[in-house]
Amino acid sequence: LYKYGFSVQAISDVYEIAKKYGNPIEVIKTIEKYGEIKELEEEIKKLERRKAELEMRISELDMQIQAMRGRMEEVKRFAEEILGTFADAIRRKFEETIDSIASGYEKYAKRLGELKEEAGKFEEELRIARVFNALLKYPEAFKDFQKEFCFAALQAVYNHCAQARYNPTVRIENEAVRRKMIYDREVNLLEVLELALKAFKLRL
Repeated sequence: LYKYGFSVQAISDVYEIAKKYGNPIEVIKTIEKYGEIKELEEEIKKLERRKAELEMRISELDMQIQAMRGRMEEVKRFAEEILGTFADAIRRKFEETIDSIASGYEKYAKRLGELKEEAGKFEEELRIARVFNALLKYPEAFKDFQKEFCFAALQAVYNHCAQARYNPTVRIENEAVRRKMIYDREVNLLEVLELALKAFKLRL
């Protein structure tokens, strides 16, 4: 609570109020989870602003490229009409000018492609962030199994724990699971997740 700007007196008041609604620790954890959701929503807003900026820049570059393409076509038509009567030196000068315009067009086209690729990455990040936020706040709204997001979440937790060297252990008290590990060497996903959640709860 102190992390989210609560004073010591405010924390004490919250604790006293929380006792009226059951286990005060669980109530405070719920408040903390709300703070984490608000932080995630702020990150989503930042990504949306950045995506809007990229889309505006892409639109500007696209218009500039269209204008350059039109000028190139005009120069080419002009060159085809009159270059036949010019001396070789003047012809070469025109050809150099056209090459210069073409080079500038290619640079703009390359930059436009890079910005579109970056915008695509932001779109994917926004999509994943929205789903995770919805899974945290409204898990009952997802009737269909979100396989790719569950995998991404588990991978993220694994990567974070490995990087932070956080590797708690937990005793297997379920006799059925223990027998399966000894004899079958197979356990199902939910059993593994239950053990992982139990390990986390023991260290909270």
